[in-house]
Formats: sequence, C-alpha cells, structure tokens
Amino acid sequence: MGSLTMSRGDARTLTATVQPLDAFGNQVLGASGITGWKFWFTAKYDYSDADAAAVFQKLPAAWQITTAGNATTPGIAICNLVHSDTAALPAYQVTLVYDVQAEDANGNPYTIDAGTLVVSPDVTTVV
Repeated sequence: MGSLTMSRGDARTLTATVQPLDAFGNQVLGASGITGWKFWFTAKYDYSDADAAAVFQKLPAAWQITTAGNATTPGIAICNLVHSDTAALPAYQVTLVYDVQAEDANGNPYTIDAGTLVVSPDVTTVV
C-alpha cells in the first residue's frame, strides 16, 4: 500500500514499476517486458464508488512506457496528473483511495499499487 501526497491543482508524475518477478517469485515479465500492457490510475472517495463516479481516472491513453523491461529488468510506465484532475476538490485536505491497475498483453490483470492520495488545499492559485 502506498501513500501519495500533493497540493490541489498541482501537476504530478506517477510512476508504475512492474518487477520481473511477483512477491511469490513467479515470473511476470518475459522478453518483451511491459510492451503492449495497459495501465489505469483511479482515485475515489471510497472503494465502493463506481469507476464512473471516481474523482478522476487516468486511462491507458494517458500512460507512456518509458522502459519496457524484460525477464530480469523492471518495466516502467509514467502518467501525468494535471491541474484539472484535482483543481475542483474542496479547500480542505481530502483523502482519496487509489489504485494503479495494469493488464498484460494477454489480458491478465495486475494491481501495481494501491493506497491513499492526500490532496492538501493550495494557498496560491496559479492560473
């Protein structure tokens, strides 16, 4: 479980790292690493909220694979959170739940990261 923090309306880059082996020592990545994988980032007020009711979501088109990785090297994908993702949140600290999901080229799902995203109010609004 991770914990992310940011200020309302700020930009932030998310990094998803996929290790070659899972926690049980099973091979996750092959020779092509995360080539062809899809990634999602979803932030919600509550786990039970529908994805359609998420505070914001980053779909596969928003992600970029920076390092494909392979059977011995981690794969890395990044996604940028932009001003509009959190700008409409209230002017007090908000704690959201989030996860980063991935789907490999064969359609197998993986939870890459999950936890809380704490968004603090901003003092100065830069437009």
